Amino acid sequence: MTIGSVATVILVAAALSAQTPALAEGPCATPRRAAATILGNLARAPEAPDLPPGDDAVRRALRCVDVPRGLSHDTVVDRLRTLQDTLDAVGVIVRPVDIPDDNNHLDARTFRAVFVLSPQAPRIRLQKNDRGEWRLPDDTVLQAEAIHDDLVGIDLERFTRGLSSPWHRSFFGVQAWQGVALLAVFGLALLLRFLLGALVTRRLVVFAKSLSWELSFDELRAGSRPAGWLVACATIWVLVPALSLPARWTSRLLALDRVVAAFCIVWLSMRVVDLVATHLESQAKNSPSRMDDHVVPLTRRIVKLLLVLLGVVLALQSFGVDVGSLVAGLGIGGLAVALAAKDTIGNFFGSVAIFLDRPFQIGDWVATTSGAVEGTVETVGFRSTQIRTIADTIVTVPNAKMADAEINNFGARRHRRVRLNLAVTRDVDAEQLATFTQALHDRLTGLPHVKSTDVEVVAHDFTDSAIVVLVHFYVTATTWSEELRQRHGVVLDVLRLAQQAGLRLALPTRAISLEPSSSAAAAAAAAPSTTTAAAASRALPAEAAPAQDAG
Repeated sequence: MTIGSVATVILVAAALSAQTPALAEGPCATPRRAAATILGNLARAPEAPDLPPGDDAVRRALRCVDVPRGLSHDTVVDRLRTLQDTLDAVGVIVRPVDIPDDNNHLDARTFRAVFVLSPQAPRIRLQKNDRGEWRLPDDTVLQAEAIHDDLVGIDLERFTRGLSSPWHRSFFGVQAWQGVALLAVFGLALLLRFLLGALVTRRLVVFAKSLSWELSFDELRAGSRPAGWLVACATIWVLVPALSLPARWTSRLLALDRVVAAFCIVWLSMRVVDLVATHLESQAKNSPSRMDDHVVPLTRRIVKLLLVLLGVVLALQSFGVDVGSLVAGLGIGGLAVALAAKDTIGNFFGSVAIFLDRPFQIGDWVATTSGAVEGTVETVGFRSTQIRTIADTIVTVPNAKMADAEINNFGARRHRRVRLNLAVTRDVDAEQLATFTQALHDRLTGLPHVKSTDVEVVAHDFTDSAIVVLVHFYVTATTWSEELRQRHGVVLDVLRLAQQAGLRLALPTRAISLEPSSSAAAAAAAAPSTTTAAAASRALPAEAAPAQDAG
């Protein structure tokens, strides 16, 4: 490199370094300075300095505006004020702290030297030119009227310019006609809320009848109320920007409207969930599965909880809270809560597993293989299953343990086994015994509640004092009480048939021999007149019943 080239580079660098301080201190050096130059010098800007509105302020504002060719000075000023009115109408408050003070700022989505003043008005932007200045581009100035019409829609201010001066008097920054129009908007919103609420109720009645849903008028009217309020919120959302209120008024009204709308959305969704759940509950009562009676209320509570969380998210977003950052910030705390509540979470998923697998129904008699719990299932909730024992106590079992346990479900039996051992005396005749067993077999086969294909009545075994007749069959019974009644009838039939056949049922006996001791015998020999204890024996009935199967 020659000495001349080095000198040229040094001179260019010196010139750029000399221009940089001047550019950094200029009115259009950064997006923040450009926004303050334009908006701060407009007469109606909320951040305007204490300068009288006039040609000097307008000229200062135009220093950072690319004036389109062919437009007069007054037209450009009107377009700028239209843009300012648009920002006020949609409730945009431009704060310096929200604007980057960096000449090298790039848009996060397009990676271009562009800054959008507000996401609510994406077409109003500042753009960096070739000279490094941030300016309002000429296409934005040209489209000022179109931007206003797209964002605001109805411009009531144009129709109020011919009103007398009292209507333009300001109170707390709001002109008289704007206050009256705001009250009219609220009145119209309330009127539409009642009219459309009644209309929605009638439509819901027709819709429910078409689906054959058994829903009362009061239930449908309760579901239409949030729909009416949602219509009122939509009316306010559309008409408030048309009033051209100051930005701080519009911002607060629209933020409050968004919160109420979020509440109405959650309210309406809950009403819809209630209507659907009411219909499903009536259907579940007619279904053979008794678990459905608890699935529907449990699902209703889960859905409502999710809707409440959704409403909280929408409300936070209405106030400009970054929900994503909030969730990320609560990540560590959420992890700690999850670890602390791992048992509760495990029980919740245990209840989900129970509802999906359905190992038992409400009202079934169940027992764990370990024998720790046995009884009738009463309820299955989020955390636990309640079982009523035979002692009429309630045992609460966590769903996580219930889902992992080996459960013997007696309530799922299609038939219940009955096993009887009848002891017949040894003096019975073979023909009598054959007649008795055949008669009992025919009797059991003919009973409607007995499974006729599995009836067994046979002479099964001999004992020391009796012949054992095995009676084995299955009965159709849904409850234990019904099974006991059927057993009772069978036992009576056995007694009647035994009497008709001339059989006697033997009772188990036990022989006990009582003998005198040697000293008592010697005393008796020495004194013959003394009454001695003679050997005695008697049959004692044992406390035993016919062996039966517990199932």
